[in-house]
Amino acid sequence: MIRSRTAIALEGIAAPPLWDEGCAALRAMPPPPGFPLDRWRGIIDATGTFLDHWAAEAIRCGWSDLDVFGCYDTAPTARRDAMGLLIMLDGCEVAAIDAEGADLVTVGSARQRFRCRSLPPGTVLLWQLVRR
Repeated sequence: MIRSRTAIALEGIAAPPLWDEGCAALRAMPPPPGFPLDRWRGIIDATGTFLDHWAAEAIRCGWSDLDVFGCYDTAPTARRDAMGLLIMLDGCEVAAIDAEGADLVTVGSARQRFRCRSLPPGTVLLWQLVRR
């Protein structure tokens, strides 16, 4: 039975199974081309933190899989227009989430806004990146 994201959030499930499975896949895969090891580890750490603290709220607000985990298939670190939240964090912390985006706090305590938007064709989930 497929449940809506709203139903998942109301049932108290922190993250959809696909997000948990994706997190496990990210932990098991080596950094894709273009990702320095320290940045890749940061994305993996941010994924765990996001799933623990913000996944249910993101689901409740209607965030898609690509809004969270999106990246461009052939240029994941270069195509900012195809980046989901987790690839954009890069050391920032999520402070709040709503239907339009997320408020982020940088290492230097500055505030930024990540906005959910339509992502271009060629956007895939981070764990779908294939080593080339």
